Amino acid sequence: MDRIKQFIFLSSGVFFLGCFTLFCGGRSSNNDNSELLAFLLQSPPGIQGACEKFLQTENLCVGNPANVNLICNGTLQNRIRNRIQPENLRSDDILEKYFRCFDNCNVEFNLASNCGNNRFSTNEAYRRAQRSLSEGGSLGVAALSWTNCYNRCRSVNGQTPPENSGLAESGTTFPEDWFQGE
Repeated sequence: MDRIKQFIFLSSGVFFLGCFTLFCGGRSSNNDNSELLAFLLQSPPGIQGACEKFLQTENLCVGNPANVNLICNGTLQNRIRNRIQPENLRSDDILEKYFRCFDNCNVEFNLASNCGNNRFSTNEAYRRAQRSLSEGGSLGVAALSWTNCYNRCRSVNGQTPPENSGLAESGTTFPEDWFQGE
């Protein structure tokens, strides 16, 4: 029953975020708005679906986007799974929850950075921008917002995960940044 409530809550949040973006997001064509709304409403279940959604959210802000099928072939999943602590709790369910929590942070970053009008060259440039707290202006604000969200998901620096993520009661942490070293 808890999983159904989470799904309904997340779906509602995504729907309202999509509506806000469509109606308050500035000038764009109806076709672009329809594509964005369709994207925001899709959320395939399981690790594969969570990984794909995570990368597709990034790709909304990238000029030369990553190939979702190539990246979500198990490599990215293993990279993120291997950073979950403790090791004995690295289940598929927990991995999916981390992907979905990180994806929510990416959505926040996309909105705060207004990246739809100023795309990053690659997914790596996008990720470096998220972690660049020294930037000024809207990018610095977006990076700070993303960092706070990311730290909540990871349960680091005294942060606790969002209640609707399912991570608070998982008994896990994510002490090491999965993008570290790229």
